[in-house]
Amino acid sequence: MKIILHGIYPRSEKLIQATREYERKGITLYELDRVFKEDINALKELQKDFEYKTQGQFYFQDLLRPFSEIVEDVKVNGLKRFYETNCFYRILIFENFKLKEDKKFFYHYFLCDGLFKKEEKLVFTFPFLFFFKEYSEGISTSQIRELLLYVIGEIDKWGNKIIVFYEPSFGWKKLDRDNKKEAKLFVEELKGFKNTKFFLHTFFFNIEEEVPFIFSLDFDGYGFDFYSNSIWKVMEGFPKDKFLLAGIINTESTLIERKETVIDFIEKIRKFIDKEKIYLSPSGVPELLPREIMDKKVRNLINIIGELKDEAYNP
Repeated sequence: MKIILHGIYPRSEKLIQATREYERKGITLYELDRVFKEDINALKELQKDFEYKTQGQFYFQDLLRPFSEIVEDVKVNGLKRFYETNCFYRILIFENFKLKEDKKFFYHYFLCDGLFKKEEKLVFTFPFLFFFKEYSEGISTSQIRELLLYVIGEIDKWGNKIIVFYEPSFGWKKLDRDNKKEAKLFVEELKGFKNTKFFLHTFFFNIEEEVPFIFSLDFDGYGFDFYSNSIWKVMEGFPKDKFLLAGIINTESTLIERKETVIDFIEKIRKFIDKEKIYLSPSGVPELLPREIMDKKVRNLINIIGELKDEAYNP
C-alpha cells in the first residue's frame, strides 16, 4: 500500500506571512525565496519514503495561472468561485493563442527552480479540459488540448512521471456529447507519451452516474473522493488493470482520520482491486486545509500504513 500526494500543497503560516511582507516591500525577494525553499524542503522530507513525490506546486497561485505564461497575450482578470468552495480563481482571458518557446516555465513551476530534478519520480497536477474551460475565456477546447499537450510533451522527456488531471466538473454539471467526444480525443492523444502515467481525479461531487463514461476514458488510473461517493457504486466496475487514487485523506475536514476508519476503508477497497494497484491519496484539494493540519493527516496515514506492515497486515 502506497501514498501519493497531488494538487497544490498548502503553504505554511510562515510562508504566507513572508509573502504578505514581500508584497508590502517589507522583505526582499531573496528572503522570500529562502522561506519558499524551507517549505518545499519540509514537504520533501515528509515524502522521503514515497515512491512518487509531489513538488507541491508551491509557485502555482492556482492550477491554471502558470499556463498563462507560455501563451502570448493572456490577461488574468476577474474572480470566479472555485466550484462550490469559498475559494476563487482568477479568470484567464486569451486574446491571442500563440505558444511561447521559453522553457523557463518548466524549470520554475515544475522543478521549483532546481529543488527537484528531472530524473526524480514526480507527480504533477493539471486541470482537465472542462476544469480549464470553466475558468478561462477566449480559448477553445481544441486549443486547451494543444496547450496541455505542449507542456506534457516537455515533461514526458524527463521520464517516469505521473500527471494527475483534476476534474471536478463530473457530477457538477451535465456533459454533452461534444464534451465527451473532446475528452475521449484528448485521452487518445495522451497515448503518444510513453514516459508518463496519466490519472483522472474527480472530487467534491457525487459522480456515480458518470462512472461508466469515466471508465471509458482510457487513463492509467482513476481517483475518487470517497467521502462524496459510495465505494461499492464507484468500484463495482473498476478496471482490474488500472491504478486507483483512493481519496482517504479528507481535504474538507480538519479532523484527523481514525486508524479504524482507514483500516475499514482499505478492507473494503481490497475487495475490488489488488493492493499493489492502490495509492492512498487526498480526497480532493489539499490547499483547502491549513499546512499544519495537512501535514498531520499525511503523517497519520504514514504511521497507520507502517503499523499495518509491522503487524504483517494483509487485507
